[in-house]
Amino acid sequence: MYSDVGDESKIHFVFYTSAPKKNIDTTQIEKIFREQFPDSSAIELDIFFAEDITDEISDAVFAFSIKKLYAEHGKTLLAHNFRYYVKGKTEKTVDDDISKTIKENPASFRLKNNGITIICDSFDIDGNIVKLRNFSIVNGGQTTYQLHKSKNLDAKHDFWLPCKIIKVIGRNNFDLKLPC
Repeated sequence: MYSDVGDESKIHFVFYTSAPKKNIDTTQIEKIFREQFPDSSAIELDIFFAEDITDEISDAVFAFSIKKLYAEHGKTLLAHNFRYYVKGKTEKTVDDDISKTIKENPASFRLKNNGITIICDSFDIDGNIVKLRNFSIVNGGQTTYQLHKSKNLDAKHDFWLPCKIIKVIGRNNFDLKLPC
């Protein structure tokens, strides 16, 4: 995740582990982490353990619903996604491949794409609708943006993609305020 704080920019790492919190010294983890970065003053770190993750959904969502979500919230939807634009090793970019699959073979999208991951403070399920509070896409930013840009995706031309929603409790620095 990348955030601007006035003229100062910070990188925020969020570390998730399924390990139990007991018997793990987080100060040692943070010390080892900070040793990897010469200017650790520009870095924030949060560590979440198994007991910090209270609930989780792993399922699929309609691509068009993600497109509409991005149209409504724009880049703030990706506020806690710390990765930047990723370019492929060949002249084709990852974005080109995502766009091509949406256009030419959307039924195979979920087989070729690992989908998106969303973190939130809470969620409620009402039938096939999930209502999220204080949420951000933390993995799948390129996918989300390509879905938004695609002229081949609308309510009549829709498909499924994997989606994981993680409700997190405990220490966090989230400042994202998106309505449900």
